[in-house]
Amino acid sequence: MELFGVRLIGLDASTGHKALLTIALLAALWLVRSAAAALLGRVDASGDRASRVAFWTRQGVSLVVAACAAIGFVSIWFDNPANLTTAIGLVTAGLAFALQKVITALAGYFVILRGSTFTVGDRIVMGGVRGDFRVRREDFAPAVYWRLTDNWLELTLRFIAHDHGTREMKDAMSREVLAKLDQAGVGIASTTLEITALPEVRATLAD
Repeated sequence: MELFGVRLIGLDASTGHKALLTIALLAALWLVRSAAAALLGRVDASGDRASRVAFWTRQGVSLVVAACAAIGFVSIWFDNPANLTTAIGLVTAGLAFALQKVITALAGYFVILRGSTFTVGDRIVMGGVRGDFRVRREDFAPAVYWRLTDNWLELTLRFIAHDHGTREMKDAMSREVLAKLDQAGVGIASTTLEITALPEVRATLAD
């Protein structure tokens, strides 16, 4: 192919044909993905199980579309068996770079599952969120812990809850505790601060 009398390297009728096939393949896969997303959007995903099924279905559709795109791209551009090894190497490197977080998380899962990094009873803190590793069955019952502090007494409640609805559960518990305290005639006190000195204050009256 020539442009203004200059021959462009690698651009010929075969390359143009492959480029059109690639564009058509990407357009078809985009239409399939959009149609699948539209169908999933009409499904009622109000429940926890339905939302999980919808999420993993979307992930599965995206994975299938990506696999079809990779296979189609390799089939169109690397039809020569001599270049197939190079194509596989490039695709593998690209996938490894794009999925490095997924691969790291999967490797960490197997390390935790098969290794001896954590044992039952260990407390893990990640990003300000803490939890117990594989709590024993007898520890599932709700428990209240007392601790003396400089502001009298602190009560800590530990209980098992679902992965959704924790905020609503804490709200209901707080309302019930306040109602029981009102029935018993117990008021809620705040922290008392003792002021030992005041700064000097000057006031000027305007004429």
